[in-house]
Amino acid sequence: MMKRCITVMVALACVCLFAAPLFAAANSWTQKLGFGGAQRVHPVGFSIGSKGYIGTGYSQNDPYYHKDLWEFDPAANTWTQKATFPGAGRYAAVGFAIGAKGYVGTGWNGSAHKDFWAYDPDGNAWERKADLTGGERCYAVGFAIGSKGYIGTGYDIMKDFWEYDPAGDAWVQKADFGGSGRHYAVGFAIGSKGYIGTGYDSSANVNDFWEYDPAANAWERKADMEIGRSEAFGFSIGTKGYIGMGWIGYAASNELWEYRPAANAWTKKADFAGNARYRGAAFAIGNKGYAGVGYGGTAPYYYTDLWEYDSSDVKNDFNADGKTDILWRNTTSGKNLIWYMDNVTKLSHAYLADVTDLTWTIVGTGDFNNDGKPDILWRRTSNGQNMVWYMNGITRTDYAFLPTVADQAWTIVGTGDFNADEKTDILWRNTTTGQVQVWYMDGVTRTSYVYLPRVADLSWKIVGTGDFNADGKPDILWRNTSTGRNQVWYMDGVTKTSSAYLTTNTDQAWKIAGTGDFNRDGKVDILWRNTTTGRNMVWYMDGVTRTSYAYPPSVADQAWKIVGK
Repeated sequence: MMKRCITVMVALACVCLFAAPLFAAANSWTQKLGFGGAQRVHPVGFSIGSKGYIGTGYSQNDPYYHKDLWEFDPAANTWTQKATFPGAGRYAAVGFAIGAKGYVGTGWNGSAHKDFWAYDPDGNAWERKADLTGGERCYAVGFAIGSKGYIGTGYDIMKDFWEYDPAGDAWVQKADFGGSGRHYAVGFAIGSKGYIGTGYDSSANVNDFWEYDPAANAWERKADMEIGRSEAFGFSIGTKGYIGMGWIGYAASNELWEYRPAANAWTKKADFAGNARYRGAAFAIGNKGYAGVGYGGTAPYYYTDLWEYDSSDVKNDFNADGKTDILWRNTTSGKNLIWYMDNVTKLSHAYLADVTDLTWTIVGTGDFNNDGKPDILWRRTSNGQNMVWYMNGITRTDYAFLPTVADQAWTIVGTGDFNADEKTDILWRNTTTGQVQVWYMDGVTRTSYVYLPRVADLSWKIVGTGDFNADGKPDILWRNTSTGRNQVWYMDGVTKTSSAYLTTNTDQAWKIAGTGDFNRDGKVDILWRNTTTGRNMVWYMDGVTRTSYAYPPSVADQAWKIVGK
């Protein structure tokens, strides 16, 4: 068989630059504590709630076929051994979680298996369940959608697909996998759909990728990956899926690719930071993915390391280096400029196309065409036209108009994905009535709109958006231009769930110019600009708590405005 992260008026007396904190950065890998068990290949990996699990597998030392199960706690960065898997030791099995329980079944230890077991972490106990009706197999794919589990494909070149209902402890055959029969494939679920792709068919590694809709019991081919691979790692985080590493041609890979269903597109992400490998385990917890163990082409060949992937998007990253950049517009000349940043250090700068018609103002940024790159949102103060520049870095590749809003009392005050459909929406405020509104967008098409709570006190201004409580949903940042108070509305879509105050800054020369993760700790920071002195400042935040601050370079010329918040 083939194997394979006092007031400012007082604080301004100090110029404090702080060392970059040792936190994981967005689109990056961080090494965690190595796997608690022995080195191995082809184990199962899954997560239940806030914990991850790796178990079973094969190693080159006796015992060859493992039965141990280990729990990873990312908060403590610790491994704990749990109850031993009661079935026969094996590798190339399937593992996934449905609700609060984990499930492990199938696999190989000299012969293929069809037994299926449930693990209850609360009782730290296993229970045998109904055998897979489809029969013995190994190197299959498994995942869960809602309250059901699914197993399909497998050795040798299978394409049948089965649904497991834990309520009835029963299996039902579903529509065969839409691609060719295969094993060594990758599978995961995103929302209400399942996905299977890559693997090895009867003659070669394949790169096709398929979506399963359980409501229709139907498969649909999606965008292929860039190259065929087998024995890769796969997991999903929120509305995105990830396939990485694996066996390509005659070598192990360290690539990671992100799949976005809304765009039906793949984007290359940060390469896996460990040794290139295949035959390992992966799972996701919250907005982090984990990959480890497995086999590679360099010593020690069999690995026990574990790595954490931070999938967070980086705001205004125009040069795709994983760092927040700063977008400027000159309100006298019409020039537009990007500062490429490393925290508060300006590395270099680049000019965009000039727009000398000063009735056009930059009012926001966001990925409007779902290509993984920040685009620029414009509003015209003379006639109410709205436009998006589609960008590739500093190059405008195209543009498109949004619906016109002639009433200039309506101002665009931010962007964000408010309905969790993986598309950039637009936040508006009426400077006469205090009404607040979100446009739900599909690219540049407004699909609908909804009102948020009205704030009649016009001294309260919306000055930015960002996920301040790390729940994966955009929150709204407010500043009071009379009192200097600052506040965050915690949002669940367009529902305000609660609010919290930040540090007050009574000096009204300081304006909040935007938000972003400048120190790359995974937390929203706040960018300020002083309209008297031209100084710029970043507040490093932990939620609504200012932990420290630092100064990017000053720009004395007040014609230059920080835009694109």
